[in-house]
Amino acid sequence: MTTFSKQGFNAAKYFAHRPMYNQAAYTHILNSHHGNVDLALDVGCGPGTVAAHLAKQFHQVIGVDPSPSMIKVAQQEQQLPNVTFCQAYGEALPVADHSVDLITVAQSLHWLDPARFLAEVQRVLRPNGTLVAWGYMFGKMLGNEDTLVAELGEGALGQYWEPNRAIATAGFVSWLPAFQATFKDVQHMSYPDPLLPCSKVLAVPWMDDSEMTLDQLVDYVKTWSSYKNWLDGNAGKDDVVDAFFKHRCPSLTGDSLVHIQWPHSVFIASQPLD
Repeated sequence: MTTFSKQGFNAAKYFAHRPMYNQAAYTHILNSHHGNVDLALDVGCGPGTVAAHLAKQFHQVIGVDPSPSMIKVAQQEQQLPNVTFCQAYGEALPVADHSVDLITVAQSLHWLDPARFLAEVQRVLRPNGTLVAWGYMFGKMLGNEDTLVAELGEGALGQYWEPNRAIATAGFVSWLPAFQATFKDVQHMSYPDPLLPCSKVLAVPWMDDSEMTLDQLVDYVKTWSSYKNWLDGNAGKDDVVDAFFKHRCPSLTGDSLVHIQWPHSVFIASQPLD
């Protein structure tokens, strides 16, 4: 069971403090999809943000997530007539064979088993369908402390991540061979730098740089699954995140503005193989 599916996980805080994808992301997705727009399926939908955007262009959208608290927040926040949310795993998609035009996977690939998930993708995707999977790595605090967020994620909280977190930290590039074995056409893009020899740099990033207060950055970090796991095993101790930023940023207050860049990685795959 992932941390996001455990009792006590606060999906509402996750929804409030996670960074968002910009309109360029959705425009790029739609421009890359050359099939029908009858049904889109968002796997690992979380609080439903991506599904709600897809609903503007697709006749019907289904969002699936294994976390009941995520599904509850999605149903509360994204009340749209053509969007349905249900609790399900990406390895057992609740849709008919060859019924889906577009599958999206945002910040969720590392939770999925590649072989089982891609077998389901081949089962449900239409011949002219598209799979778009993307996610972001540790944010960079622009300035003298570029690696500060990664330092916390890999240091004090490093041992509290699920093992598959390393897949996300590396930009999901380990998925490339599996995608290439499943689709005829696979493109990989990243920002701000190429992650692979075959990678292209996104001309327009899918996530805007963020200006936020230090308190808001702390709130974001506290949505990490590693922080939830730390809390579960360290009741009564001084907060690890608060202590880290107090030690590393002594000149900043909670209201101080920081600038965060979100490195991210995108796969667009089409023409599924038989």
